[in-house]
Amino acid sequence: MSRIHEILSDKRLERAAGAGAFARGRAYHAQGRVDLLSLNGDQALARVLGSGIYRVSLHWRGDVATGSCDCPAYDSTDFCKHMVALAITARERTDDEPMIDRRARLIDHLRRQGLDAAITRLVSLAEQIPTLWAEIEAEAQDALEDDQALVRRYRAEIDDACDAAGSIDYYAVGTYADGLSALLDRLEKLNASGRASAVAALMVHFLESMQEAFETIDDSEGEVTAAVQRAVEIHLAACQETKPDPVELARWLFEQEVDSEWPAFEDLRTAYAEVLGDAGMAEYRRLATTAWAAVPVKERAGQYALRAILDDFARQDGDLDARIALRSADLSGPYAYLEIIQICREGERQDLALKWARDALWIFEDVPNVRLVSAAAELEAEAGRGDEALALLWRTFERSPNLDLLHHLKRLSPTDVVDRAAKILEAGAFWTMLLDLLLAERRLDAAWAIVSRHPIDDWRLRDLADASHQTHRQEAQAVYERLAESQVRLANAGAYDMAIKLIRLRGQVCDDPASHAAYVEDVAKRHKAKRTFIQRLEGLR
Repeated sequence: MSRIHEILSDKRLERAAGAGAFARGRAYHAQGRVDLLSLNGDQALARVLGSGIYRVSLHWRGDVATGSCDCPAYDSTDFCKHMVALAITARERTDDEPMIDRRARLIDHLRRQGLDAAITRLVSLAEQIPTLWAEIEAEAQDALEDDQALVRRYRAEIDDACDAAGSIDYYAVGTYADGLSALLDRLEKLNASGRASAVAALMVHFLESMQEAFETIDDSEGEVTAAVQRAVEIHLAACQETKPDPVELARWLFEQEVDSEWPAFEDLRTAYAEVLGDAGMAEYRRLATTAWAAVPVKERAGQYALRAILDDFARQDGDLDARIALRSADLSGPYAYLEIIQICREGERQDLALKWARDALWIFEDVPNVRLVSAAAELEAEAGRGDEALALLWRTFERSPNLDLLHHLKRLSPTDVVDRAAKILEAGAFWTMLLDLLLAERRLDAAWAIVSRHPIDDWRLRDLADASHQTHRQEAQAVYERLAESQVRLANAGAYDMAIKLIRLRGQVCDDPASHAAYVEDVAKRHKAKRTFIQRLEGLR
């Protein structure tokens, strides 16, 4: 098998694209939808006809095939059906014609025709394609205008693109994000063409406009967030070219970071550190310190962005006391204590970490926190008080059972932990947790005994059946039957698919094929009115 046949084998393509996309891509190849433009060594380029005409590239280096496609599916899959179609075409054409470069021949031909002929042809083509005409016309206008006129025109376009017009719901946000991306494409080209000063000013306007739009956009899929992040990157690139006043830049960035809800504005000072330099970072610190001092102590708990800025500076300084003080503004929950404990440990102050841990255990003793108890036990053990650590863990487990504590108990006392924990759970009638423990420890006989005496939810039963179908075949078979029946009664496509899967599992653990066939016929008879389910069941009969 040649290298290309190995790397682009059906098995590897199916693994990369998934069974569905692979099957459709193979069909596209068979239907002749791939217009191969170039094939050279370890790369290929083509147009593939799907619901539209897509530009597809593919390269295979080492043992992996990667590429790109401008179809909508590529953004979420990284290997779409059009790439599969190109891969199969390239694989087959390599045997007959290992080198194809229609694109290079076309470029050479146009070069021989001369610049004027190429321009005439491009303009003629643009007259037939409105989007191409608009793109070239916009680029021409950008080139002719000075920065002042350019900024004025683009500010109006930014206002239109960012205007949420009341609200942007889940179904409209994709179109809205596409508009933002198209505008950012043009601004990015402007920056690359030497108009960084204009772009820097425009990106400030864009980002401030998006701050105002945050509350009105349903960005569940993160499309607008990605556009805002890209805008920040374009602004940073423009600033790297223009070298703005670092103090003024620090003031603007600080305002955005503290006031913004967009994730793209978090930790701006780090991204812009090189542009800000010492002077800008000093101003950033001054602004944060002044702002924190102006916030009443009782209101500091909600100042997350401001606290993060000050904490970063304190961390750089190695100022442990300052980092603790920032969190001391709100000690109403265990999380603040956990942060302080972690900071103390990072600073190699185990004694101080243990003091905070003990204080927290006393404050929250009525509602034990597993993470807090685990941290305290670990610190006690590190301090040479293993008995106290064990006692703390067992007291907590007896009062508020949680299987996460068992990891620490096993580490401190490897013997008898599971038996003692099981007795505590049984005494407290924590049957579900007891089953989880027995399953984790592979004590399957005991687990089935619990199931036989106490009600357990269906999907934990499924876990038990899956874990023990080789050793407890009859019990697993009964569980699969019960769960399949409950799924059929739900009467929807997804439930029917799950029921078929469970029936198939039941057949795998059944020792008597004839008995399983009779069971399937009985299921079909009892549910014959559910025609959609019966169609799925036919594959098992």
